[in-house]
Amino acid sequence: MSPTSYRVMGVHWALLLLGDGVCFLGALFLALFIRGSSAELLIVYPVSFLLLIALSIAVLFVAGLYDSKLSLFRGRVPRMLLGAQVASAVIATGLFYFVPTLGIAPKTVLFLYILLSTTLLLLWRLRVQYLLRKRTRTPVWFLASPALTKALEEAVGGNPTYPFTVAASADPESPGAAAFLEAYGHEHAAMLAVEYTNPRVEELLARTSVASTTMLDATQIYEEVFGRVFLPSLAPLSIRTIARSDSSVYVHAKRVLDVCVAFPLFLLSLLAYPFIVAAIKLQDGGSAFITQERVGQDGQIIRLYKFRSMSGDDAGKYGKEGTSTLTVTSIGRLLRVTRLDELPQLWNVLRGELSLVGPRPELPALVVSYERDIPFYRARLTVPPGLSGWAQLYQENHPHHGLAIAQTAEKLSYDLYYLKHRSLWLDISIMARTITVLLSRTGS
Repeated sequence: MSPTSYRVMGVHWALLLLGDGVCFLGALFLALFIRGSSAELLIVYPVSFLLLIALSIAVLFVAGLYDSKLSLFRGRVPRMLLGAQVASAVIATGLFYFVPTLGIAPKTVLFLYILLSTTLLLLWRLRVQYLLRKRTRTPVWFLASPALTKALEEAVGGNPTYPFTVAASADPESPGAAAFLEAYGHEHAAMLAVEYTNPRVEELLARTSVASTTMLDATQIYEEVFGRVFLPSLAPLSIRTIARSDSSVYVHAKRVLDVCVAFPLFLLSLLAYPFIVAAIKLQDGGSAFITQERVGQDGQIIRLYKFRSMSGDDAGKYGKEGTSTLTVTSIGRLLRVTRLDELPQLWNVLRGELSLVGPRPELPALVVSYERDIPFYRARLTVPPGLSGWAQLYQENHPHHGLAIAQTAEKLSYDLYYLKHRSLWLDISIMARTITVLLSRTGS
């Protein structure tokens, strides 16, 4: 029996996008009305006004206001919106003051537009949150491992963003699993989610009266809530599906995207090189650049270029405790926080050894250990490694420059989620979200 698809997020991003678009358009009309400008300007300068609205929506996207895990929380909405609108105001002012051909005049329309759109957006987003809190959520019974159901209970219990609650649960391996399914047969308002990868589940379903009921896939629900796969449920068959071969269209489009973004960034980054090199030299007089071996796609060894941030180059050689024997310099700490130490890796992207988006490449010495101790670790090597990735954005407990089995296993769960859902749109989304991470100096 195949599982039924079920979106666990209560408001699809397209609905938020539609509402935001209405707010921006309404704010534009109000700004023109208050300023006494003719609405005919919308016809005379359609490109300018469409650019203004598109710019505003793009800034909201980069700020994370379409992120299903962040954008609908009441306490975060005002701060996120304010920051996004300030950024929009700065960018729009620069465009329309210094590019007169865009044609929006008088410029006070921009000020009114930002002020009014911020007010309308805040009212709209808070209204969405209010409606979420008022709605009835569907009870779901879970026939899945205790670790999976416990994680979901903690995540969705008091959070109205999700349209369901964990009403009851049972471990497929427990003696009471069959009775649990029989009891579910009397619950007409509830839905049933099962962990299909557990061989005991199919046996239980075949023996009970709910075998013909429409089922949900518990692991898919887990993935949508947490943005990562549930590692204990993985099997060789599912790994083969996740590590599928990419279509040639996607591969070529991804490469074109990498080059088109990395080339101008590389040229721009060259302006910072003299200052970074001078700072490193003044610190200790050592080399400003280092090259380190990393494991790339299909296990191939690649050499990455970096600005030196440690007291030397350990070349991936670790001591007995699995940590580097070197220390991070004060300049190096600043370079790492700002990601400036990775600027030379744009050259690796242009050479095709890295992509802008993908699992972060590891040192060969660490990969040997991880392949031995973490099941299915090698699956992440089926795609090109990246400067940024899904795990860098959403994992909170990052492994840092040393052997860390538990943290890397968690990181793998995010990497496998990326592999399972990878697409050009997801790559672009990760690039945009990375901008926010860099500006807020978070991530790893």
